[in-house]
Amino acid sequence: MQINLEALPDSASDELKSLTLRKVERLGKFYDRIVDADVYLKNNGDPEQGCTAEIRLNVPSDRLYCEERAATYEEAIDKASRAMERQVKRFKDKLADFPQQH
Repeated sequence: MQINLEALPDSASDELKSLTLRKVERLGKFYDRIVDADVYLKNNGDPEQGCTAEIRLNVPSDRLYCEERAATYEEAIDKASRAMERQVKRFKDKLADFPQQH
């Protein structure tokens, strides 16, 4: 899975980037057909919920998306990765309900 990370502002630390990559790579263990992931870290200026993490996963014939806000980027990434984990599991379960067509 290819992961594209865009952090705004560009001053994201290496530690934050590695945390983000670990959390997103972890999603691959729930569904192995994820094509790529786009992660956006933004600051909207609100002191209480100022950090936003968006994750977009491209899977065959669909796209999964979540956006979470928190006081810090670490919290936002954690919340977004947990939300995306639930979405991936639901998506995979939905696919299992339909027989494969050849």
